[in-house]
Amino acid sequence: MRIGGQVALVTDRISVTLLAPPERFVDRNPFADLRDGLAGVVEGGTPWPAARIAALAAWRAESVEAVPADAPRAGRALRLRDGAGREHGFLLAMREDRVLLLRDDRPLAWLLPAGTTLPD
Repeated sequence: MRIGGQVALVTDRISVTLLAPPERFVDRNPFADLRDGLAGVVEGGTPWPAARIAALAAWRAESVEAVPADAPRAGRALRLRDGAGREHGFLLAMREDRVLLLRDDRPLAWLLPAGTTLPD
């Protein structure tokens, strides 16, 4: 760091953060930014019961990544409604033996831990 005619050595604690991919800073709760929480889920025109919604709301991703080129394009299409009445589209898909959650309006994929099962 240079200040006027003096040069000082300082410990660099932020360059690693600045070089990190943006996905690193996304909440691992895929529904964290839904205003006023998760109020409802509809799949194929059928609303989900409260117990199934609660199980979905408890999910936490192992990692968040940019949507990979090999991301599945088929799966279970869900329409989630937040507490403010806004709807959000998600796709629940399998990638090898893992559940992958893709959001319609963001180029992000939440990779759920091994053993996570799709709600029935």
